Amino acid sequence: MDYRDFFTGRPTSEICRDLIGRPFYYQTGEEKLGGWIVEAEAYLGTEDRAAHSYGG
Repeated sequence: MDYRDFFTGRPTSEICRDLIGRPFYYQTGEEKLGGWIVEAEAYLGTEDRAAHSYGG
């Protein structure tokens, strides 16, 4: 699956739940760093008081 397919057309809250337990890594040169996603936060845009975009 292309990573864009994971995100496209899905609600933010669903994506957030689906990220939990997935591996995440970053490769730079010969070094590979990573781990597992164990928590995530979903901000739901201008209607979510916790989001930076709240109120437009």
